[in-house]
Amino acid sequence: MRWANRRNTLLLILAVTVLRLVYQIALSPVELVKDEAHYWEWSRRPELSYYSKGPGVAWLIAGSTKVFGDHEWSVRLPAVLAAMVAAWALASLARQVSAGDERVGFFAAAAFLLIPAYQVIAMLMTIDGPYVACWILAVWAFWHVMRQWERDRGGAWPLAGVAMALGVGFLLKYTVVLLVPGLALAVILTRNGHPLSKLRRLRRSLSLLGAGLLFLLTISPVLIWNHQHGWPTVSHLLGRLHLAGGDEPVGASWSPLSLLDFLGSQLGMIGPAALLLMLLAARWAWRRRSRDPKLARGQILMLAASLPILLFYLVIAVFRKTQANWALAGYATLLIPVAQLAVRALPCYALRVRRWLARPEPRPRLGWMRSKPETIFQIGWHIFVGWGLVAAVAVLAVPILAGVPGLDRIIPAHRFVGQREQARAVQEFIDQHTPSADRKPLIISDHYGDASLLAFYLPGHPRVYCAGHHLGKRASAYDYFPDANLASPDLRGRDAILVESYPDSWRAGLKFDRVIVLDKTRQIYMGFNYQGLADTKDATP
Repeated sequence: MRWANRRNTLLLILAVTVLRLVYQIALSPVELVKDEAHYWEWSRRPELSYYSKGPGVAWLIAGSTKVFGDHEWSVRLPAVLAAMVAAWALASLARQVSAGDERVGFFAAAAFLLIPAYQVIAMLMTIDGPYVACWILAVWAFWHVMRQWERDRGGAWPLAGVAMALGVGFLLKYTVVLLVPGLALAVILTRNGHPLSKLRRLRRSLSLLGAGLLFLLTISPVLIWNHQHGWPTVSHLLGRLHLAGGDEPVGASWSPLSLLDFLGSQLGMIGPAALLLMLLAARWAWRRRSRDPKLARGQILMLAASLPILLFYLVIAVFRKTQANWALAGYATLLIPVAQLAVRALPCYALRVRRWLARPEPRPRLGWMRSKPETIFQIGWHIFVGWGLVAAVAVLAVPILAGVPGLDRIIPAHRFVGQREQARAVQEFIDQHTPSADRKPLIISDHYGDASLLAFYLPGHPRVYCAGHHLGKRASAYDYFPDANLASPDLRGRDAILVESYPDSWRAGLKFDRVIVLDKTRQIYMGFNYQGLADTKDATP
């Protein structure tokens, strides 16, 4: 395995990154999905934070589109780069916790690039790609903290790195805080039991205090914005869990179906073979912890970092529907024990095969699936690699497969194609109902995602309004954009193109003289003489 070195690890990551960039810029038929377009809308309105999430994703998109313009590929560029950073950070961490074994770094990077979910978040600009990168960087920095503490040092600088990685991760996705109990658990499980002197305890306490302050400083934009707006993000997060005080109905009951749905989604997102390898590697690492304490420290950190977030969402899934990607970051560090086991198990398997081939014919059948000798790990690894390669092709071919008769009923093509056509249809009605340049009709959608897609694909990226909250749906970031306030008196008297929902819903939420159907199939309507909100409530929830 001399080929599995640091140089080839870097070449592998760069090659995959270049292929992804070429695909995004020149070949991709995939239009923006709703979340991507909505985050792009955020990026057009720089804020300290937003209704449902921190400002990290908006700032990244704003930086990319500021340089390269408003294109699908420039919106997604930060996701491609984040995947590159995550793969390299994971490879470097794997190498360092394995006493400099470059083979482990190569296999960890390869495993990361093969996981289906990590392939998807490298191609779509959601919060998950940069967030996973921050998660891995925080664990990497904390490994250096643990090494500093082993040498009875304060670890101030690596702790600052942990604080920054966690802070930036928090600006992307708040669940990064679930890494903190995992890091604390790693310290508890690896402590040597020797008491520290008062001076060393003081130095360590001061370092932790400084890291805590740096973390608070990094996340301060979220805190400031929420304080200014009455803490709506807290309401949103409680609503996602259907708890009291949230923006969604209260109620949680035990449901085996939601748990099975979550477990099934993890099988598809990570891959059954990958999950099996993670379990085998975790068991192997735990059972060997007393044989090599130095190696065990890193392995325990990898396992402990993953445990809280995976357990948390497993428990949540017992009581309510849980999104497949919520626990995504927790699997990253589990790939390192898999890589460590791979560099031990695969050469042993290859040696057994060579010995079997050296035997005279007829050779005995020693495997389960074929005549050659086989092991559980080897079978799982080969299936894992095959699953990842098939997933890579599927991710790129989904838009093509969606057009195949029969498959169009299975593949949700409407999520990644058809937005340009919808925008073109809306633009035709705008042109037909524009009496003068200064009296263009308003464009209003009932969903924040559809509103954002229209804003991106309509010529000139016009202002689009979202009336979802006023039609009985939960609030969105649009309800906090001053320039998208449907209660503004300046909008009264104008006609409006209404997209999605139904005429009765529009009449119930907004005041028009009349609402007519323009295109029933595409759910495009026309409202005449807008007079404000039907319930007269403000735009802010």
